[in-house]
Amino acid sequence: MDRILRIDASPERNSSWARSMGDYLIKGLEVRSPRLSISNRDLSQILMPHIDETTIAGFRRSPVTMSPRERQATSLSDLLISELQSAEVLLITASLYNFGTPSSLKAWFDQIVRVSRTFDTREGVHMGLAKPKLAFVCISYDEAMVGCLRQGTPPDFMRGHIQYLLDFIGVPHVFVIGEPAPNKASESFEGDGSKARDQIDTLLDRFFGIVTASSLTSLADQK
Repeated sequence: MDRILRIDASPERNSSWARSMGDYLIKGLEVRSPRLSISNRDLSQILMPHIDETTIAGFRRSPVTMSPRERQATSLSDLLISELQSAEVLLITASLYNFGTPSSLKAWFDQIVRVSRTFDTREGVHMGLAKPKLAFVCISYDEAMVGCLRQGTPPDFMRGHIQYLLDFIGVPHVFVIGEPAPNKASESFEGDGSKARDQIDTLLDRFFGIVTASSLTSLADQK
């Protein structure tokens, strides 16, 4: 599994803890799979449009019966689905906002969850058609929120939502790694005390093999 699609949803490009989790995961993949090919889609760098009436109408038609307006309205969806279907592994990084999924990530899902393209129903049986077989979802939330809530941890309506959507389109193995972002901007994800870091290492060892001295040397020789 060498082809990775990375989706970053946090608008904080340089201070996002979720992005740091994703960076750490990518470094671990590079050590374990030297031939890694990574495609990036940063949702903070483009205006991900919400689907409208014309888009939905195009989703319900075959390409040969679409009007020119419907073809144009679904062109972004075609591109995003092509990116998804070219990947073997999906990596999503996102920060929890107001206890839910960031709107840019929700808009991305609305573009790629599409009948006959990433899911279908045949003879009454639902089928997921997405090509990736493994997904890592790195979620961070503001540690300051924890002290404001009686429960001790903020409600997370994003985790289950993303897991369900990925299962719906046919990604069989989905792993969510969640961790509060520290209050101190100087703290590093690769420093001591990150439980998510250990969880990422365990998952990468499971699916991509344990890091050896020879694999580290091989990576260094390529750079």
